[in-house]
Amino acid sequence: MDSSLSSTIVELARLLAEREITSRQLVEQALAAIKDPQGEGASTFLLVHEAEALATAELVDKQRRKGTKLPTLAGVLISIKDLFDEVNVVTLGGSKALVGTAPARRDSTVVARLRNAGGVIIGRTNLSEFAYPGLGINPHYGTPKNAGHPKMKLVASRHDATPAQVALAWLFRQPDMAAIPKASRPEHIRENRAALEIKLTEKDIEDLEEAFQAPKRKIPLEMV
Repeated sequence: MDSSLSSTIVELARLLAEREITSRQLVEQALAAIKDPQGEGASTFLLVHEAEALATAELVDKQRRKGTKLPTLAGVLISIKDLFDEVNVVTLGGSKALVGTAPARRDSTVVARLRNAGGVIIGRTNLSEFAYPGLGINPHYGTPKNAGHPKMKLVASRHDATPAQVALAWLFRQPDMAAIPKASRPEHIRENRAALEIKLTEKDIEDLEEAFQAPKRKIPLEMV
């Protein structure tokens, strides 16, 4: 499941075109990940278009089985930042200030182009309020954490640890870096302390560095 969800758009488009996977399967995988109580779906998505995405995916799959010539992104899942208008949906911009305002009367240009290219819109994702703060946090709807990344979970499973512990262990091995993990409960303190005992393998480090590549420019801080 994770291999499909972590694939690039180009890879997904190829898999769909070669009928190695269906758009319906992609939607079902995404919905399962979003609903996973151990994941970050609840704080990542402000709105999920479950029924619409399933219906669109089924239509694309049906057309593909018939041999219909389809656009580039046909069946590929797309999420929309809650900063771009979707017809009949209220654009909140990650803020409480716009709750109760009128829904958009038409799609924004980028959303319209994604639909025309065959993209299946799965839902609307969280962001800093009005995309303004530089810290990447949202006090209204929660802040998604990178510890929910599939590769972080994979490495954690190898060590019978939590993704957060793996993130700490990865930081602890970095030279000239001080980690000050948050701890609000005694058990949380013990979990942080146990991260010191995790010995990451070369494969673990390779997987983490592939998933979280060093930035080549200034970017906002992300919460773990």
